[in-house]
Amino acid sequence: RYSILYLVGRVLHHRASVSPTMQHNDADGRPDCTGIVGVRRCDSCLRPYKHDWKQLPSGLEAHDASTGGAFTFAELFAGVGGFRLGLEACGGRCIFASEIDAACRETYTLNFGAHGLGGDVCDVYAQDLPPFDLLTAGFPCQPFSERGEQAGLACRKGGMYLELVRVLRVCQPKAFLFENVPALATLGGGDGATAGSVLAAMLAAFESAGYRVSWRVLNARRWVAQKRRRLFIVGF
Repeated sequence: RYSILYLVGRVLHHRASVSPTMQHNDADGRPDCTGIVGVRRCDSCLRPYKHDWKQLPSGLEAHDASTGGAFTFAELFAGVGGFRLGLEACGGRCIFASEIDAACRETYTLNFGAHGLGGDVCDVYAQDLPPFDLLTAGFPCQPFSERGEQAGLACRKGGMYLELVRVLRVCQPKAFLFENVPALATLGGGDGATAGSVLAAMLAAFESAGYRVSWRVLNARRWVAQKRRRLFIVGF
Protein backbone atom coordinates (compact mmCIF):
# COMPACT_ATOMS: atom_id res chain seq x y z
CA ARG A 1 0.00 0.00 0.00
CA TYR A 2 1.33 3.36 -1.04
CA SER A 3 0.31 6.68 0.50
CA ILE A 4 0.71 9.81 -1.59
CA LEU A 5 1.12 11.92 1.52
CA TYR A 6 3.85 9.55 2.72
CA LEU A 7 5.64 10.09 -0.58
CA VAL A 8 5.36 13.84 -0.09
CA GLY A 9 6.95 13.57 3.32
CA ARG A 10 9.87 11.62 1.87
CA VAL A 11 10.54 13.78 -1.17
CA LEU A 12 10.59 16.96 0.91
CA HIS A 13 13.83 15.71 2.43
CA HIS A 14 15.58 15.01 -0.87
CA ARG A 15 16.31 17.32 -3.79
CA ALA A 16 18.30 17.18 -6.95
CA SER A 17 20.85 19.98 -7.14
CA VAL A 18 20.69 20.72 -10.87
CA SER A 19 20.05 24.38 -11.73
CA PRO A 20 19.34 24.59 -15.48
CA THR A 21 19.45 27.87 -17.38
CA MET A 22 16.97 29.39 -19.81
CA GLN A 23 17.88 30.91 -23.17
CA HIS A 24 15.87 33.21 -25.42
CA ASN A 25 15.65 33.96 -29.11
CA ASP A 26 14.43 37.33 -30.39
CA ALA A 27 14.50 36.36 -34.08
CA ASP A 28 10.75 36.83 -34.55
CA GLY A 29 10.50 39.89 -32.31
CA ARG A 30 9.08 37.93 -29.39
CA PRO A 31 11.30 36.12 -26.86
CA ASP A 32 10.88 32.36 -26.97
CA CYS A 33 11.99 29.96 -24.22
CA THR A 34 14.38 27.42 -25.68
CA GLY A 35 15.87 25.93 -22.52
CA ILE A 36 13.39 23.02 -22.81
CA VAL A 37 11.96 21.70 -26.05
CA GLY A 38 8.42 23.01 -26.39
CA VAL A 39 8.40 25.51 -23.52
CA ARG A 40 6.60 28.61 -24.71
CA ARG A 41 7.20 31.14 -21.95
CA CYS A 42 9.06 32.05 -18.80
CA ASP A 43 8.76 35.03 -16.47
CA SER A 44 10.97 37.25 -18.65
CA CYS A 45 8.91 36.33 -21.73
CA LEU A 46 5.61 36.97 -19.99
CA ARG A 47 6.21 40.43 -18.61
CA PRO A 48 6.31 42.48 -21.84
CA TYR A 49 3.23 40.77 -23.29
CA LYS A 50 0.86 40.17 -20.37
CA HIS A 51 -1.07 43.44 -20.33
CA ASP A 52 -3.89 41.96 -18.24
CA TRP A 53 -1.56 41.07 -15.33
CA LYS A 54 -3.08 41.61 -11.90
CA GLN A 55 -1.00 41.82 -8.75
CA LEU A 56 -0.83 38.78 -6.52
CA PRO A 57 -3.28 38.77 -3.61
CA SER A 58 -2.11 40.95 -0.76
CA GLY A 59 -0.51 39.40 2.30
CA LEU A 60 1.80 36.87 0.62
CA GLU A 61 4.99 36.52 2.62
CA ALA A 62 7.94 34.22 3.11
CA HIS A 63 7.34 31.32 5.47
CA ASP A 64 7.90 32.08 9.14
CA ALA A 65 7.93 29.12 11.52
CA SER A 66 6.11 31.23 14.09
CA THR A 67 3.03 31.28 11.84
CA GLY A 68 2.74 27.49 12.01
CA GLY A 69 3.11 24.72 9.47
CA ALA A 70 5.72 22.00 9.14
CA PHE A 71 6.20 22.95 5.47
CA THR A 72 4.76 25.37 2.92
CA PHE A 73 3.14 24.63 -0.42
CA ALA A 74 1.59 26.33 -3.43
CA GLU A 75 -1.14 24.74 -5.53
CA LEU A 76 -1.76 25.51 -9.21
CA PHE A 77 -4.87 24.37 -11.10
CA ALA A 78 -6.18 24.14 -7.54
CA GLY A 79 -9.83 23.32 -8.25
CA VAL A 80 -11.71 23.46 -4.95
CA GLY A 81 -8.64 22.62 -2.86
CA GLY A 82 -8.31 18.83 -2.75
CA PHE A 83 -4.53 18.89 -2.36
CA ARG A 84 -4.80 21.58 0.30
CA LEU A 85 -7.25 19.52 2.34
CA GLY A 86 -4.80 16.64 2.56
CA LEU A 87 -1.62 18.65 2.98
CA GLU A 88 -2.95 20.87 5.77
CA ALA A 89 -3.89 17.70 7.63
CA CYS A 90 -0.19 16.75 7.38
CA GLY A 91 0.93 20.07 8.84
CA GLY A 92 1.40 22.02 5.60
CA ARG A 93 0.61 25.70 5.11
CA CYS A 94 -0.61 27.05 1.75
CA ILE A 95 1.05 30.29 0.66
CA PHE A 96 -0.55 30.61 -2.78
CA ALA A 97 -3.23 28.97 -4.92
CA SER A 98 -4.27 29.54 -8.53
CA GLU A 99 -7.54 28.51 -10.17
CA ILE A 100 -9.06 30.00 -13.32
CA ASP A 101 -12.65 28.76 -12.86
CA ALA A 102 -14.79 31.33 -11.02
CA ALA A 103 -17.16 28.73 -9.52
CA CYS A 104 -14.24 26.70 -8.19
CA ARG A 105 -12.67 29.84 -6.71
CA GLU A 106 -15.95 30.62 -4.96
CA THR A 107 -16.06 27.15 -3.38
CA TYR A 108 -12.35 27.33 -2.55
CA THR A 109 -12.94 30.65 -0.76
CA LEU A 110 -15.82 29.20 1.26
CA ASN A 111 -13.60 26.33 2.39
CA PHE A 112 -10.28 28.09 2.95
CA GLY A 113 -10.76 31.85 2.60
CA ALA A 114 -9.55 34.13 -0.19
CA HIS A 115 -6.09 34.84 1.20
CA GLY A 116 -3.41 33.97 -1.37
CA LEU A 117 -5.93 32.87 -4.04
CA GLY A 118 -5.22 33.92 -7.64
CA GLY A 119 -6.80 33.26 -11.04
CA ASP A 120 -5.25 32.22 -14.36
CA VAL A 121 -1.86 30.53 -13.87
CA CYS A 122 -0.69 32.13 -17.12
CA ASP A 123 -0.85 35.50 -15.37
CA VAL A 124 1.29 34.41 -12.40
CA TYR A 125 4.89 35.59 -12.38
CA ALA A 126 6.81 32.88 -10.61
CA GLN A 127 9.50 35.32 -9.50
CA ASP A 128 6.88 37.22 -7.49
CA LEU A 129 5.90 34.20 -5.38
CA PRO A 130 7.30 33.84 -1.86
CA PRO A 131 9.46 30.75 -1.17
CA PHE A 132 7.64 27.44 -0.66
CA ASP A 133 8.61 23.80 -0.15
CA LEU A 134 6.13 21.87 -2.31
CA LEU A 135 4.29 22.59 -5.57
CA THR A 136 1.05 20.73 -6.29
CA ALA A 137 -1.18 20.76 -9.36
CA GLY A 138 -4.09 18.90 -10.90
CA PHE A 139 -3.35 20.19 -14.41
CA PRO A 140 -5.99 19.88 -17.19
CA CYS A 141 -6.92 16.28 -18.01
CA GLN A 142 -9.38 16.75 -20.90
CA PRO A 143 -6.76 16.27 -23.66
CA PHE A 144 -5.67 12.93 -22.15
CA SER A 145 -8.91 11.39 -20.87
CA GLU A 146 -10.33 8.26 -22.50
CA ARG A 147 -13.72 10.00 -22.48
CA GLY A 148 -12.47 12.72 -24.84
CA GLU A 149 -10.72 12.99 -28.20
CA GLN A 150 -7.28 12.57 -26.58
CA ALA A 151 -5.71 15.45 -28.46
CA GLY A 152 -2.69 15.14 -26.20
CA LEU A 153 -0.12 17.90 -26.55
CA ALA A 154 -1.68 19.16 -29.81
CA CYS A 155 -4.00 21.61 -28.02
CA ARG A 156 -3.54 24.53 -25.64
CA LYS A 157 -4.84 22.66 -22.59
CA GLY A 158 -2.49 19.81 -23.36
CA GLY A 159 0.43 22.20 -23.12
CA MET A 160 -0.50 23.70 -19.76
CA TYR A 161 1.97 21.43 -17.99
CA LEU A 162 4.60 23.83 -19.36
CA GLU A 163 3.33 26.43 -16.91
CA LEU A 164 4.35 24.02 -14.15
CA VAL A 165 7.80 23.70 -15.71
CA ARG A 166 8.10 27.49 -15.72
CA VAL A 167 7.25 27.77 -12.03
CA LEU A 168 9.56 24.89 -11.11
CA ARG A 169 12.49 26.45 -12.94
CA VAL A 170 12.08 29.81 -11.23
CA CYS A 171 10.93 28.84 -7.73
CA GLN A 172 12.85 25.56 -7.32
CA PRO A 173 10.70 24.11 -4.51
CA LYS A 174 12.06 21.06 -2.67
CA ALA A 175 9.49 18.78 -4.29
CA PHE A 176 6.37 18.65 -6.46
CA LEU A 177 3.27 16.46 -6.63
CA PHE A 178 1.06 16.51 -9.74
CA GLU A 179 -2.11 14.57 -10.56
CA ASN A 180 -3.92 13.60 -13.77
CA VAL A 181 -6.00 10.83 -15.36
CA PRO A 182 -4.44 7.35 -15.75
CA ALA A 183 -4.89 7.47 -19.54
CA LEU A 184 -2.08 10.03 -19.68
CA ALA A 185 0.34 7.21 -18.83
CA THR A 186 -0.67 5.10 -21.87
CA LEU A 187 -1.31 7.85 -24.44
CA GLY A 188 1.24 7.53 -27.23
CA GLY A 189 2.11 3.86 -26.78
CA GLY A 190 2.44 3.36 -23.02
CA ASP A 191 1.57 0.00 -21.48
CA GLY A 192 0.87 1.00 -17.88
CA ALA A 193 4.36 0.12 -16.70
CA THR A 194 6.21 2.20 -19.31
CA ALA A 195 5.17 5.78 -20.08
CA GLY A 196 3.80 6.60 -23.51
CA SER A 197 5.30 9.37 -25.62
CA VAL A 198 3.07 12.11 -24.14
CA LEU A 199 3.88 11.39 -20.50
CA ALA A 200 7.52 10.77 -21.42
CA ALA A 201 7.73 14.29 -22.88
CA MET A 202 6.30 15.74 -19.68
CA LEU A 203 8.65 13.76 -17.46
CA ALA A 204 11.63 14.94 -19.49
CA ALA A 205 10.50 18.57 -19.11
CA PHE A 206 10.10 18.20 -15.34
CA GLU A 207 13.50 16.51 -15.09
CA SER A 208 15.18 19.30 -17.05
CA ALA A 209 13.90 21.75 -14.43
CA GLY A 210 16.27 20.03 -11.99
CA TYR A 211 14.31 17.14 -10.46
CA ARG A 212 14.37 13.36 -10.18
CA VAL A 213 10.90 12.30 -11.28
CA SER A 214 8.78 9.17 -10.80
CA TRP A 215 5.16 8.31 -11.46
CA ARG A 216 2.56 5.74 -10.45
CA VAL A 217 -1.15 5.09 -11.05
CA LEU A 218 -2.92 4.68 -7.69
CA ASN A 219 -6.50 3.87 -6.75
CA ALA A 220 -7.99 6.27 -4.21
CA ARG A 221 -10.32 3.55 -2.88
CA ARG A 222 -7.76 2.90 -0.12
CA TRP A 223 -8.38 6.37 1.30
CA VAL A 224 -11.82 7.58 0.09
CA ALA A 225 -15.22 5.99 -0.41
CA GLN A 226 -14.95 5.47 -4.17
CA LYS A 227 -12.83 3.71 -6.77
CA ARG A 228 -10.83 6.45 -8.45
CA ARG A 229 -7.62 5.64 -10.31
CA ARG A 230 -5.31 8.58 -10.83
CA LEU A 231 -1.81 9.18 -12.13
CA PHE A 232 0.52 10.87 -9.65
CA ILE A 233 3.85 12.42 -10.68
CA VAL A 234 6.38 13.10 -7.91
CA GLY A 235 9.63 15.04 -8.23
CA PHE A 236 12.39 15.91 -5.78
